[in-house]
This record gives sequence, C-alpha cells and structure tokens, in this order.
Amino acid sequence: MNNEDEILFKEIKDRCRLSFELRGKMSLIQEKKYVANKSNFTLEHVKKLIANWINSRSEFTEIKQPIAFDMKKLWLNKSERELAFRDKGQEIIDSLSEVRPYEYLYVTHREDGMVVTVGKSSSDGIFLGGDLFYQLNTNRLSGTENIILRAQYGNERLAKYDELLRNYLVWAWIVPVESGKAKKLERLLGDELINQEVPILNYYSHRQ
Repeated sequence: MNNEDEILFKEIKDRCRLSFELRGKMSLIQEKKYVANKSNFTLEHVKKLIANWINSRSEFTEIKQPIAFDMKKLWLNKSERELAFRDKGQEIIDSLSEVRPYEYLYVTHREDGMVVTVGKSSSDGIFLGGDLFYQLNTNRLSGTENIILRAQYGNERLAKYDELLRNYLVWAWIVPVESGKAKKLERLLGDELINQEVPILNYYSHRQ
C-alpha cells in the first residue's frame, strides 16, 4: 500500500456511509492488497475463518461450518437451476434441523478467489432464495439511467458490462442464522474478516 492509499484507508476504513467514489477507491486499495497476498486468502482459508467465527458465537449451536454454493449454477437452464436451489435449500434445512423460513449470511468470491461481498438475505424454506441470487446486470439501473448510458455509450459497451457482471461471482459461503438478528451478525462477520486482514472488494457491503 503506497502512502496515498494508506492515508485514505486510515481516514475512511471505519466509516459506514460513503459516496460511491470513495467506496470505489477503497475497492482499489483492497484489490491491491489481495493481489499482493493472494496465496494467503484462499477459499479454504476464508471458509476456516468463517467457521471459527461461527463457533465463537452463542447464536449458533447446530451450524458448525458455512455451506458452499457454486454461483455458476445460476446460469443453468431453469429446471437444473431450480433443482440446485432445492437441493441446497434442503441441505440448509437439514443443518437447521427444522423446516422454517430463515435468514442467512453470505460471503461471495470472484473467479480469482477474492472476497467480493459480505451480506445477508432470507429464504422461505426448502427452495433456497434471496438477493444473493439476483442477477448482476445494468438492467437494475433505473430506466432513465439505463437509457442515458445506452444513448451515450451504445448497447455494445453495456453488453460487455453485463457479461462482466453476469460472470463475476463464482462462489458463496452461506451461514443460516439460528438465532439473533441477521443485521447484527452480518456486521460482526464482515468486521471479523476485516480484522483477520481479509481484503473485501465491496468493503462496506456489511455496514450499509
């Protein structure tokens, strides 16, 4: 980390609500840190850190490990995708030892292994759902924003952005919440990974 990055990091690392400009600068700092120490932050290392955190919390008694989900399954055909969601949902229900709606925490990774987000969502039961599985694309911009960008830069450039977003997340760790508030646990999990020096691209995702 160069001096400029270090000064900025110290200034904004503990803040919660920042402009996207500053959040973008923080993502570049985190990415440099990851690239310089990539071998220290493997999927298995992050899994172990999450498991250690789970086992340190009184809110978890049945859950001992995060549950893995291959995000590339989002791009299977509809019937295969629904089967993957149902199977993973059943695995989560089995880990909770009861059929019920539940909240869950998640940690996502991109292709090279870097953590992208720490978040929370909820699911109704057997069929795993929630915003972890929303497709990333430019269509989630407002209609006016989308049209302005397409008029200014063309459909082909936005199609490239959509391709990047579509394939960006490749892996997720899911932690079903047994008890307690998911919002609080989301913040605690994200802060624990930061305390363990794990670079997170969307550094503030768990603090919103």
